[in-house]
Amino acid sequence: MSLRVFKQGQALPEDQLNRIRWLLYSSDLNVPAIAERTGCARSTVRNINKKFRIRGYVTRSRWILMPGARAEKPVNNEWTARV
Repeated sequence: MSLRVFKQGQALPEDQLNRIRWLLYSSDLNVPAIAERTGCARSTVRNINKKFRIRGYVTRSRWILMPGARAEKPVNNEWTARV
C-alpha cells in the first residue's frame, strides 16, 4: 500500500493540467481513474472538468463531450502520476 500526499492549495503544473484535460477529452476513463493516473484528488479532476466544460454527465458513469469541448494532446507523453 502506498501513501499518497496531496498538495492542498497549490496550483497544478501546466503539464499536469493539460494531461487531465486530455484524459477527460479523449479517454473513457472515469474520474477516479484519471485522478489515480495523474496523482491528484478526484475533486481536482471534477473541478477541471467543470471549469473547462469538457464532459457533461448524464449519470455518474455516463457522459457526453460538451459541444465546443477541446483539449490538446500533451507534448510530454508521460502518463505516470506525480507524487
